[in-house]
Amino acid sequence: MVQSESVKSERIQAALEVALDGGERRALFDLLERASGYPGPRPNVDLAKALGIRLAAEGKRALPLTEELLESKNEYFVRVGLMALAARAANPADRTGALTLLHDKADESRKVARDAVTDALIHVLLARGDEVVPSLAAFTDGFLHAYVALEALTQRQVLDKLSRHDEVVARLGEAFDLADQSSRAAERAQGVRLLRESLPKQIARAAVRFDAVLGWLEPLLAKKRPETRTVLDETLAALRKTSLSEASTQRLRAAMAESAPKPRDPSRIVQGMRHRSKGR
Repeated sequence: MVQSESVKSERIQAALEVALDGGERRALFDLLERASGYPGPRPNVDLAKALGIRLAAEGKRALPLTEELLESKNEYFVRVGLMALAARAANPADRTGALTLLHDKADESRKVARDAVTDALIHVLLARGDEVVPSLAAFTDGFLHAYVALEALTQRQVLDKLSRHDEVVARLGEAFDLADQSSRAAERAQGVRLLRESLPKQIARAAVRFDAVLGWLEPLLAKKRPETRTVLDETLAALRKTSLSEASTQRLRAAMAESAPKPRDPSRIVQGMRHRSKGR
């Protein structure tokens, strides 16, 4: 259900009422810009959340304003719009397609924009828990989408809220396969690089909460693709920094070492023949 949270500033409340009634929105936008905390490392997330909840509670009356916020070039206005979508998606009875709209906003090249979508998804997951995790399968259809979904799903406060491991493992598997099976043409794409860089920590966070993650991970250690083995090697390094037992991580490390490509036979290497230049 949409949480009850009020906007503390009376000036913002008054300007919001005018904007919701179809009046001039400039006063509201000026106040939001001043209170946003942008540009800077600490955006006013509490205000964005409170405004998002208020907009969601207003239903159809707030749809035009929410849409304008989402389409704005101002990153804080977009964050407020995303929190309105999150507040709607947090309600199991929502029929506005809010979660789908969050998916469409996850394909962002800018970190600050991706972080805002991640925060919105965290809000949904904390509100609905296990029941919404299957819906995140829609996010594992693209590299940046998958990154955002897993970044939200594997936050400590979210994992503590969840009781079922199967859907969490399924989302990890979908994202892992996406990175493992990416085409060579996609190698330099931002999404592929970001997903591969983030998967080790995301997997490690989930493994601390659910033992089943290690059972899912172990067969993958036999993968041969070099880029995938790098992800797996970094995953094992991340696991060693967690509270998991040394015996568990050593077992996984041994399994990966067993599947490592065998070194070339030294007797077949002709000295002076390596690294020959085509342009010589």
